[in-house]
Amino acid sequence: ASQTGARILSEASVLTSPISGTVVDLNAHPGEFAQPGAPLMSIVGSGSCYLDASCPARQVSAIKTGQSVQVHLNQSPASVIEGEIAEIISVTSADGKNFPIKIRLKTSRKLNPGMLAKAVLELGRDVNSISVPLDAVRNEGNQEFVFVVSDGKAVRHDVTVGGTDGASAQIITGLKNGEVVVLTGPALLATGNKVKMVDR
Repeated sequence: ASQTGARILSEASVLTSPISGTVVDLNAHPGEFAQPGAPLMSIVGSGSCYLDASCPARQVSAIKTGQSVQVHLNQSPASVIEGEIAEIISVTSADGKNFPIKIRLKTSRKLNPGMLAKAVLELGRDVNSISVPLDAVRNEGNQEFVFVVSDGKAVRHDVTVGGTDGASAQIITGLKNGEVVVLTGPALLATGNKVKMVDR
């Protein structure tokens, strides 16, 4: 009876992973008690590797599954990994500003779970569009705006922002070509405040 019980116990202690891969984090060791609900190990699958990212709600209509993406790892931003959009989740984030997307990475490099990266994709070019430095764009709730200099005073213009590249923002509506925007200024800047122009 004891041998039968030992055999059953031995068979019950064999854990089979539902995926093929490599163990990268082991949290349990022989002789230790496993706590209910606690992960025993982390396994990196040998199949496709994905990046969980998000796309601003105002731009999600401009992307599609299968679209090419360039991915830059934070630990080596100079190197580029090619990828493509595998899935666009149709439910927004809690604040309603972003849509989650999954990007399939086309690489044989060994990547570990939790690594951070930035995804870059082209949404199209408009040579006639207006762009301003990203620092000029402010927001109040979900409304984005800039301050334009008119007769030496600040005037708020609500704008619609298109794409951004990390340094500048495309303005779809709210600005006219040639208007001067306030790049830096106090957070409480308001329409009617005097503005001093300086060379940079």
